[in-house]
Amino acid sequence: IEPCGFPWKEKAINRVALDYGAQVTPQRHSSWDAFLAAPIRRQGRLILLSTKANLPLSSIAIKPGDIFVLGQESAGVPAQIAAACDLQATIPLAASARSLNVAITGAIALAEARRQVGY
Repeated sequence: IEPCGFPWKEKAINRVALDYGAQVTPQRHSSWDAFLAAPIRRQGRLILLSTKANLPLSSIAIKPGDIFVLGQESAGVPAQIAAACDLQATIPLAASARSLNVAITGAIALAEARRQVGY
């Protein structure tokens, strides 16, 4: 969803995707409103991953079609995006840890979703 927190370049996306790139088709949305209007948005709940949330990700019953929302590592998501999400969850960290980077956060969320949903 634009504006991206990283440069969107096909070569870089393919490099990061490794062998998994052929299994998914990235979808790029020009704005938050464009994302909300897209068919993918109607598939499930929006689950915001945030260091400010109190609900551990592992306590959520993830369902097929749920979509994880991740913000910038330095700033999170704007308030209107947080308000539009159905749930807010956190990945518990050690007391001395500040946060996880967005790639690690996404990977943990994907692993938890795969564990629960089985795909």
